Amino acid sequence: MSTYTEFSNSCPSLEDDYGLKMMVTSLVSKTLECCALRYIVVCHPLRARAFCQQRRAKLIIIGTVFVFTLVNFHMLFSTAIVEVEENRPKTNLPKTSGSTFVRQMTCGPRPGYGFLVNVVWPWVDAILYGLGPFILISILNSVIIIKVSSFRF
Repeated sequence: MSTYTEFSNSCPSLEDDYGLKMMVTSLVSKTLECCALRYIVVCHPLRARAFCQQRRAKLIIIGTVFVFTLVNFHMLFSTAIVEVEENRPKTNLPKTSGSTFVRQMTCGPRPGYGFLVNVVWPWVDAILYGLGPFILISILNSVIIIKVSSFRF
């Protein structure tokens, strides 16, 4: 019996997916930063110059990248390229003596990290990149709308 190894994906920490994840993180954080800036300019126009300084902006950007890197850091040790449990016959491989089976390799949780990767992390991911920004943007935009509608011309 011969075995053929097939890699379906590599882990996000090992290739481009991790870079893509960090790019999405930066896009979400930049959207939130623009929304916060808009809130400051509309709701606190006289203090906007004190709030919006170049040094503070650099610290916020560096802090945001640092926090999201820390949040995603577990991917380096909690995931690995693992073998899929079931072997199945592969029909389009060259004929050899005996049966030919495919060992499917994919990115998955390392032993002991299954609950974190498969149950906890999707919720953390959804809150950090979906629900959290949606709620924050909705609150800031609502405050801006209320403030603008209360202006007397």
